[in-house]
Amino acid sequence: MLVQELERALLRGDDDGGNELVLQELRHMIRVNACRHYANELAINETAARTHSELTLYLEMGTRVLLDSLRHAGDADRPFRQSQVDAAIRFCGTEFGAEYAGLLAKASEVAAHSAAAERTSIRA
Repeated sequence: MLVQELERALLRGDDDGGNELVLQELRHMIRVNACRHYANELAINETAARTHSELTLYLEMGTRVLLDSLRHAGDADRPFRQSQVDAAIRFCGTEFGAEYAGLLAKASEVAAHSAAAERTSIRA
């Protein structure tokens, strides 16, 4: 309460003009107090942002591994690997949007076709 009264007095000009530093310190104290008041919300937002960042990294790295495993899968293993990639595409579509999921679907098609072409060239 005292801080607010002092700030109002300074803003009204009830001082000799030499208290600009005091006014800056009061504003800083008010900001710190506001941050302290919202600390839990700020911490939750930071945790959510960090979690989202880690999830993004995990999904990006995981989908690369899944695409590589699909590319190198044998005939018996291919349906299982394809189902894993399809699940990752659906999940990434929810997380990153339809455009990203479409790019992954295209990458999945390329991986499946390159594997088929590789097997055909080996047999020939």
